[in-house]
Amino acid sequence: MRSPSTTLASVARRRALSALAILALILAGGVLGAGPASAYSTTGCKWSSGTHNISYTNMPTQYFPGIVQAVLDYTATSHYGGTTPVHLTLVTSSSSWSATANLYGKTGWEAHSTWSCVLGKTTSCAMQMNQWYLDGTEPRTQIKVVWEHEMGHCFGLDHVTAVHHVMYNSASVAYADGVAGLTTDEINGIKALY
Repeated sequence: MRSPSTTLASVARRRALSALAILALILAGGVLGAGPASAYSTTGCKWSSGTHNISYTNMPTQYFPGIVQAVLDYTATSHYGGTTPVHLTLVTSSSSWSATANLYGKTGWEAHSTWSCVLGKTTSCAMQMNQWYLDGTEPRTQIKVVWEHEMGHCFGLDHVTAVHHVMYNSASVAYADGVAGLTTDEINGIKALY
């Protein structure tokens, strides 16, 4: 027969191990159970409205079909379901949001966006595609995905680490991995912002 102190010590050990097991499950659930709502990242800046004109003055014609498709994806139903609460229009007049393509040289970036942000509010954004890396002969869907990536930045989305997203560090790498348009994660991010 065990002494009462041995039995109490044994019960206490089992309870401690059970508590550790439960804590491990809770922590694993927090790490592994991240849902789609957290599969996007934001820059901390956003426009006061989701309706914008994008000026494409002086854009080479080979980039135009891709940007048209990108605008349609943001304003209509996406390839992966759902709609975004934003509306974009391409214009040739001046606008606080612009898109262009030029030969910027061997910079290390295929496209990028720069935006002005005052107290969390975006006041302007410029998207630039680098003809050094993307000369416009690439598939239209690839050009579209790159424009969607840059539009995501202008709207306030930041990079994500998962390659199966438009907002992955390199839109062309995401495209090569099978991304053909906005995913539910980008749509959820835009919905959260606007």
